[in-house]
Amino acid sequence: MLFRSPPFRAQWTFRARHLLEFPPAVAYGRAYIANNPGVLTAVQAATGRASWRYTSGRCTAASPAVADGIVYMAFLNLRRKGKEAYAGALRTSQKYFDYLIERARAQFPVRSAEGKVKAVNYLLPHIQRVPSRIVRDELAREMAQKLGIDSSVLRQELKHVAANRSTATLKAPAEVQITDAEKILIRALVSATQIQTSEEHISARDGAEEEFDPCRQAQFVLKSEGLHQGCAAESIIEVLLRSEAVHVTDLPLPEGERHLLAAILMKDDEELSAERLEGAVRGLRRIQLRRKLELVQRQLQGTRGQETSQIQALLQEKMRLKRALMDPSLADDGPTARPA
Repeated sequence: MLFRSPPFRAQWTFRARHLLEFPPAVAYGRAYIANNPGVLTAVQAATGRASWRYTSGRCTAASPAVADGIVYMAFLNLRRKGKEAYAGALRTSQKYFDYLIERARAQFPVRSAEGKVKAVNYLLPHIQRVPSRIVRDELAREMAQKLGIDSSVLRQELKHVAANRSTATLKAPAEVQITDAEKILIRALVSATQIQTSEEHISARDGAEEEFDPCRQAQFVLKSEGLHQGCAAESIIEVLLRSEAVHVTDLPLPEGERHLLAAILMKDDEELSAERLEGAVRGLRRIQLRRKLELVQRQLQGTRGQETSQIQALLQEKMRLKRALMDPSLADDGPTARPA
């Protein structure tokens, strides 16, 4: 139906005879309309008469697109394999928002704090289109989990923006996403330029107590356990572990992460003791276990159609992770590993 300028009145009516799920495309003085059973009609915008019609015999999958005098259409190919095969493909297909999150992870370096914010802002418009506030809140929580956002402050900001369906983007400072445990380990790694080399250390085997070396302790734990993987500061910690720079200003870091590193080193004046470092290691172990547990729980939610053995293996892994989180060694006053 075509309307002109106010006061509006109908100029012509086009009867598609079936559901019109997708909006038409308008180009070259015609409206290209596709109904649900896959009949594409070119309608003259001035008169409402059909110029031509194409019957695909397949269900329409999207609106038409027009470029360079050519009309493009997407149809669901039910004719070749049948509706049963199509229904089966739908049951086992990836969820829409899982696909979007994977696409965001591929486009943006979510290992860095800045990349996480960009990925979130890419996904927010899709979440804000969801009518239900409860569903939007759940999607925001799932997004935070899959992007590795551990900061409660940033999670709350994400939840607020998604729930209110506002057009605002997430502008939380990158530093907010980095946990205290990551900051302590970063300070420990940077301390390498302020201590003796490993060859100059006094060995406990020589009869003297070994001097506490925060850098060596942090390197041992991070390299052996990979606790920084998936964290907001992963890219910074990787550079600190691999770089042979003798000064922090010589580290090969992007400008944004260089400022972030400077802010971390300037804001924490508390002494870097063995107890603080051990507490940071326990904190990252807890975060890593919780992240793995959330992943297993999501996998269990999508186990429809999977074999019983796969479901049983996931349930066993879930129980193992829960027991690990209850381990007294992960408590705030528990012991942690030391380098040999």
